[in-house]
Amino acid sequence: MTNNKQQTYTIEQIAKQNNIALYLNAKGEDNTGFSSRGNSLCNAEIYISKCDNKEIQKAIFFHELGHLLQDKENYSFPHQFHYELDAWLTGLKIGYDYGYFIESNIFFELLVPSLKSYQIKGIKYKKL
Repeated sequence: MTNNKQQTYTIEQIAKQNNIALYLNAKGEDNTGFSSRGNSLCNAEIYISKCDNKEIQKAIFFHELGHLLQDKENYSFPHQFHYELDAWLTGLKIGYDYGYFIESNIFFELLVPSLKSYQIKGIKYKKL
């Protein structure tokens, strides 16, 4: 599948446009190699460790941006698994809006281990 939208901004420009401090080649990120700080775009930061694959770097950036741009109602998910999944899907949509089409193999390479890291055993969901 091809992407008809043009990538007109770099991830650095997108971060700046959204008032986010972006730290590429960040040291000290835990096992994942990437993270974001802040629950909104106020004083938000995204850290991405050294990554030679620019496509993976972009996917990670948009995932972390997805966390920062999640609607407030998404914070009420009963478990982190859902919050994380929403960040991946939100980031995928934001990336597409900016003209980035994340390759499905890269998306799943990052998404699946990320979601598997959240245990959903023993969760009791409220009846609606």
